[in-house]
Amino acid sequence: MSRGANEIRLRAAEQAGGTTEALALWRRMVDAAPLDTGAVLALMRAHDRTGDRAAALLTAREHEQRV
Repeated sequence: MSRGANEIRLRAAEQAGGTTEALALWRRMVDAAPLDTGAVLALMRAHDRTGDRAAALLTAREHEQRV
């Protein structure tokens, strides 16, 4: 699936309150493009929305090490 199609699915999931689905989709996007800071930030926000701030911080640390 193309990045544009993924982003449309992500936005729809987020707007519908599907944070678990959005979290999984953002994780796949970051796995596919680990240097994409925008995707990493979105993944961090998704973690925060699910109440998992530790995962958000870990995601930030991992990204920092990659770049």
